[in-house]
Amino acid sequence: MSLNNALMIASQSLGTISSQISLVSRNISSAETDSATKKTSIITTGVNGGSEFKGVRRETNEPIFRNLLATNSRLAASARMSDALDQIDLNLNLSDPSESRTPALLISRLSDTLISYSSNPDDRTSAELVLQAAREVVITLRESSRLTHDLRIQADENIANSVKSINEILNKIHALNQDIISFANSGIDATDIMDRRDNFLKELSVFIGIKTVTRPNQDLVIYADNGATLLETSPRSVSFQRSTNLFAGEEGLDIYIDGVQATGPGTRTPLISGMIVGDLTIRDELAPIYQAQLDEIARVLISNFSEKDQSGDGNPPLPGLFTVSGSIMALNSTLISGLSDKITINPSVDPDQGGDSMLLRDGGISGNAKYIYNKDESVGFKSRILELAGSISINNNFDTKAGLNYNGTLRGFSEASIGWIGAQRQKATREKTYENAIVTQSISLLSSLTGANVDEQVTIMLSLENSFQASARLLQTINSIYDSLFAAIN
Repeated sequence: MSLNNALMIASQSLGTISSQISLVSRNISSAETDSATKKTSIITTGVNGGSEFKGVRRETNEPIFRNLLATNSRLAASARMSDALDQIDLNLNLSDPSESRTPALLISRLSDTLISYSSNPDDRTSAELVLQAAREVVITLRESSRLTHDLRIQADENIANSVKSINEILNKIHALNQDIISFANSGIDATDIMDRRDNFLKELSVFIGIKTVTRPNQDLVIYADNGATLLETSPRSVSFQRSTNLFAGEEGLDIYIDGVQATGPGTRTPLISGMIVGDLTIRDELAPIYQAQLDEIARVLISNFSEKDQSGDGNPPLPGLFTVSGSIMALNSTLISGLSDKITINPSVDPDQGGDSMLLRDGGISGNAKYIYNKDESVGFKSRILELAGSISINNNFDTKAGLNYNGTLRGFSEASIGWIGAQRQKATREKTYENAIVTQSISLLSSLTGANVDEQVTIMLSLENSFQASARLLQTINSIYDSLFAAIN
């Protein structure tokens, strides 16, 4: 090997090692940065036998990263549903049976007070204890109904915020995508920008389930998990219009991707996962079903406690202990959306509203004499009280929209409703726990496979510094030889 070749190889080696040291320094400084991947040097042997720095390779693991994106989306959906069901649990105090305020428990207490009242029909204190128990039932039904409405409103607002975030993130990814393509075409290192793009992908996957395809020059295409295109060359618009109020029975509006419906009835391929799907499930499924259960409890309470015509004329039943403000007729056998938010104690029997509690025993709460049960005004009359107590245990037909497929007693239906909430909450919590474990495991595995280990990088740095010193000494030796040659020639 000639001295010229040796000098060239040594010079190239210094340049290559300098580039490698710079890259290792980047790895060390970004080791704690989210989504930062380990960068390795691409080194080749030149035509003269020297090493050449040709670029930077980014450590990636596509299968694990894609699994992380998918699991992120499922976790976000289950977390949303779990949080909503936790609020219902907290409202009813289900975790503490002794202090629970479920309709089932309060209706059972109402039955107990009626039975106790029947043993002393002339006792106003006993009558007012029945009224107090009835008020508790009304309060929990109305509070639960309003919570259900609030959950739907909050979910609708969350959907709007998620759609806004999705569009913002897509625009950011698009800008990075353009830079990456431009750098790739120019031969400029774009690995740090690709890390940032991956970080935005993880952020996007929280809001909506996504799938990605990487084309030549690292051009990224993003699809929603229902197959709709979110980004290809340019970002697609995701749109949603918030509902004004979302009254009980009112349906929320749908999400559109690039003008095509992506949620709601009639959608051929609906979205599958992501925070947005969790909120849609709360707004359109969980909350409406629970609302229907509350409304059916209210309807049957009003119907079973209504008063029948005692004159034999066949007049229709009239509201008794329970009614709806402004209502003069008992309600029929079909679901009435929002009824649980309107149920109230009949003022005619409520002393707090100027009524007479003894009408519970005697009947005629409607003010119509034909509906009086205790026509002899007997102080020991108790058949009507026992009839009211028994109404809680008679069989009823419940609307299938309540999601329970149950026909039976009011008490049984109320207990089935609590069982349904518990099952839904248990399912959502189990899925949330499982998906969270998978996310944690995927992040840890991805970090170990693609992240920079500081100790490893420091070891590499020391090795490179030794190589740099060796190359520098070789260069000094060659320079000394040249100096000696020139001195001899002179």
